Amino acid sequence: MTTIDPSFPLYVLDVNTISTSFTKVGKAIDNLDYKLAANWASASIDQIRRSLLFTVLEHRAYALSKLDKFEAAIKDAKEMISIAPNLSRGYLILCNIYAIQGKQQHIIDLYETALENIKDFSSPQQQLLTQEKSKAEQQNKKCVDFVTKLPKELLYSIFSHLDQRSKSICCWDVSKKWRNVLLKRSMVWPTLNINDDGDQITTRRISKILPHISAHIRTLIINTEDQVTCSRYLVDIYQGYLNSVKTLQIKMKSIKDMKPALLKGLITMVIPQLGNILTDLTLDFLGNETDASSIIKLSDLLFAAPKLKHLEYTVSKRLSNITGDFTRLTTLEHPLIDLHLNPLETTRISIEPLLKHCRQLRCLNVHYCMEDFTDLLKIYCPNLQLLGYNFDGELKNRRRIICDNKFISNDHVGLPQRHGGLRELYMADYSMAGVTKFQHFMSLIKNNATTLEVINIYDFRSISKQQQYGPSAMDDILKLPKLKNLTIGISDEQHPIASLLLRSFSFSPALTTLRLPKEANLQTIVDSLLSSKRPLQNLKLALVNENSNNQLMRLFNYYISLSSLSSYLTPTTSAATTTTLNTIELSDETNHLTNKVLDVISNIKTIKWFGIYSESTEISMEGLTRMFKKLNVITHVELGGFNFIDDKEIVVIAQILKDRLTHIRLYHLNNLTTFGVILLMEYATRLKNIFVSDCPMIEDTKAIEEFAKMKEIDAECYCW
Repeated sequence: MTTIDPSFPLYVLDVNTISTSFTKVGKAIDNLDYKLAANWASASIDQIRRSLLFTVLEHRAYALSKLDKFEAAIKDAKEMISIAPNLSRGYLILCNIYAIQGKQQHIIDLYETALENIKDFSSPQQQLLTQEKSKAEQQNKKCVDFVTKLPKELLYSIFSHLDQRSKSICCWDVSKKWRNVLLKRSMVWPTLNINDDGDQITTRRISKILPHISAHIRTLIINTEDQVTCSRYLVDIYQGYLNSVKTLQIKMKSIKDMKPALLKGLITMVIPQLGNILTDLTLDFLGNETDASSIIKLSDLLFAAPKLKHLEYTVSKRLSNITGDFTRLTTLEHPLIDLHLNPLETTRISIEPLLKHCRQLRCLNVHYCMEDFTDLLKIYCPNLQLLGYNFDGELKNRRRIICDNKFISNDHVGLPQRHGGLRELYMADYSMAGVTKFQHFMSLIKNNATTLEVINIYDFRSISKQQQYGPSAMDDILKLPKLKNLTIGISDEQHPIASLLLRSFSFSPALTTLRLPKEANLQTIVDSLLSSKRPLQNLKLALVNENSNNQLMRLFNYYISLSSLSSYLTPTTSAATTTTLNTIELSDETNHLTNKVLDVISNIKTIKWFGIYSESTEISMEGLTRMFKKLNVITHVELGGFNFIDDKEIVVIAQILKDRLTHIRLYHLNNLTTFGVILLMEYATRLKNIFVSDCPMIEDTKAIEEFAKMKEIDAECYCW
């Protein structure tokens, strides 16, 4: 540790140098040499500025170090050294800051640099630096590094959970032992993310240590607008320095300005270099102004990466322009199991060659399907388990789960996963997308009825009606024994497939989640739910008329009666029969909801998650508080639309739920302010997460986020 006295004054201005310069100014004027006088005066001004800046930086560095703002203090100390590299003071101040942080190796290295810059061996500065370096070395020998004495597996695990900056700068510079630990295990450096977060120090440091860690990197993410940096890493791949990378992601920032020559090198040199180990590739060409479609073809990608399992490809071109020539593939089947395509337009003729050569696909997510190709899936994709068809929602996590699932968890634990049969189906509608043929879609549903677990159809306008293609399906019965999650965005309730799914509740014994985010005939829905004779776990409904209240009370009263009978069920009763309602989300689009519905809900003691959006004048603060007082296990709350909820009322809710509430979402509350949200976080003692959106009276979102950080609450605020 350094022994510099931190007391003020920390630095005494060297007035002799400035005085000497000023004396020369006077002499030049006396000799009528005004040009020389001006030059000496300019030199004096520069000396004054630099000397005063040196002094002020020293004082600020000291103050910042006392506030534990070490990065800012180090920056000031380094600027002192840049002003006067031949003065010991800047080095001593910086060493003092490093000493507070316990960075002994930093201190020793810095003293060596100082001794190289201050060459006068007889000067007091040189002698002082030599003494301090010797003390630092002795202190370093005495230090006990408790971290490196931890069990190795625990030590490696700790380092692996640190971010890039902590590993590459903070830990790397502690000691040689720490550097050795950082270099020994691949689990410490599984992912390298090159981005534009503004931390150029980390980027430069990673570039320097890359030769030491490159063998450990399994995932490389390039997301920087700096084309020099992007090119350097691609060259490193080509030259074999990153030959362990299995996952390569090149994001839009990097690709949008990428030159054609570099794009060509990507497909002809970079990806082939990783070809035998690359299993996961993401390319986002959205925004690239060059003709990327003439350079990067899907057939070329699959040919260059014969072991590829996951491919995400986004491009502002028609699929027909990027398909390529599949006759180059030496085998009929490529091992690709997960494909996400987001082109400008997808046609039947453009996707068929791709499906034909990717028969192992388990997950397929395709956007902008202008022509129906769902009938081709039965021919070419016998292992398909997830289909996203014109669906713009996030499916990446679901795709990963399915692709990584090697064992079935429901029926026969430990046996290999049966790949035959679609498990998850997601469909939406684009205004420019084509319409799926009715008979193709019905065949898709019926052929996979025994395996489907998730159906999410947001808009039935994307599916044609049966009148054009065959007999009526209105009287059909659809049995979906494994269906767990059903989302129906109803815009045409008379659509035969919508009607068919709404009548399937009684024949879907595994169903636990129902979401109807658009208008529907609630009486028909409730009749179907009651006929199933068991409650769901999660229920989301949009209410469209005054009669919705009566239908909801019918449904919830029946659920209450079922829960009261649960204590009489035998141990052999099926899990589906003993399901309890945990989540209710209500969207009161026409503002007809009343307190009576809330009073009924309050008697469902199993509710853990309650969400409601309403501007109804028939709901009062008293109705809400009565309900919250009786919901003993509730942990998640969503509130939106209520004009009576202001700062005072949100505090009342927080006080009622203070020992239960962990997550809350607040949106479209016109009378809620920043102060009310802060009070909510103060009173809700178990709160872990808060989301606030579109509340016009909330102006200072930063104050909310800072208070949440102090209370260790995750907060998101989107109010303008």
